[in-house]
Amino acid sequence: MKQEEKLQKAQLLTNTGLEQARGKEYPAALVSFQTALRFFEELDETLYAALVLGNIGSVYRDMDEHLLAMEAYQRALPLFEGVNNKEGMADQYTNIAYILVMQGDKKAALAWYRKALPIYQKAEDQWKYENTKRNIETLEGYGVQ
Repeated sequence: MKQEEKLQKAQLLTNTGLEQARGKEYPAALVSFQTALRFFEELDETLYAALVLGNIGSVYRDMDEHLLAMEAYQRALPLFEGVNNKEGMADQYTNIAYILVMQGDKKAALAWYRKALPIYQKAEDQWKYENTKRNIETLEGYGVQ
């Protein structure tokens, strides 16, 4: 398969996975995302690979498979760092924080949320900024420092 053809197929698989995830067809979504990830890795498309790993993590999160979600988010993070994609990094910070909250480690979660907040503010992503700020305030309201 040619490079351009492989890229198009990987993008199609990603879109298919997103639709499958929206429809709660989680096993099918994982297959689509994992196949797309292989293609993106073969093509050295780091940003796309990072995005797909984030999607894989979100599917696992929605399946309440927190350890697998955390693994995917932690694999995505250095890829976003490698391409200096700040908002992608912040998204992984908040994803990791969410999983930590679910696992009962609110103190660690708070630290991750705090790392994301200034990035969202600088990016002028009001929705993500407000959500992250609200999560910080909620944790602080429980006495977490």
